[in-house]
Amino acid sequence: MRRRSLEWARAFELVTSPEEVRRLDAPRFDRLAGYAHPDARGIGAQLVSDWMFWSFPFDDWFDGPLGEDPASARTVVDPMVRFAYGEPGALPLQSPPLLRAFADLCGRSGMGMSPTWKNRFAEDVSTYLFSYCLEARMRRGDRDRDAEHVTEDRTGRDTGRRAGHALLR
Repeated sequence: MRRRSLEWARAFELVTSPEEVRRLDAPRFDRLAGYAHPDARGIGAQLVSDWMFWSFPFDDWFDGPLGEDPASARTVVDPMVRFAYGEPGALPLQSPPLLRAFADLCGRSGMGMSPTWKNRFAEDVSTYLFSYCLEARMRRGDRDRDAEHVTEDRTGRDTGRRAGHALLR
C-alpha cells in the first residue's frame, strides 16, 4: 500500500522532489489507513491509503494564505463540491494537482456505489470541504462557530465511519 500510494502521489504531482516524498512518507499514512479500517483489503485498502496520502497535503495547503482568505478557500472548495455531486467539467484537467488527485479519488470511490451511497458520499465530502471555508472565516475573526465545530465538521460523528463503509463495501 505504502509504495503504491507514494507512486500515486508522484503521478499526480502531489510530491515532485525526493525531499517532498520523504516528508509525505514520514508519517506513514498507510498505517493510519490500516488503523482506521483494519478489515480493508485489496483495492479498498489501497483507496483508503490514497485518501490518507491526499488529505494531509490538502489540509496543509490551507495553512497559508489560502486558509486565511474565505473567498479564496471558497474558490477552491466550490468546484470540488460540484464534482463530488457529479457535475461534469467541475474540475478541469488543468486544475492544481491536489484537485486532479481529488477527482481521481472520487471517481475510484464512486465505482459500484448506488445513487444513494454516492449522494451520501458527496454530502460527507462536502461537509469536510466546507469546513475549510469555515476555518478561514474563523481565522479572519468571524467567531460564530468555534474550532470544536470545525473539527466536528471534518471528522463528523458519522461522516468518517459512513464514508469508510461506502468505500469498503
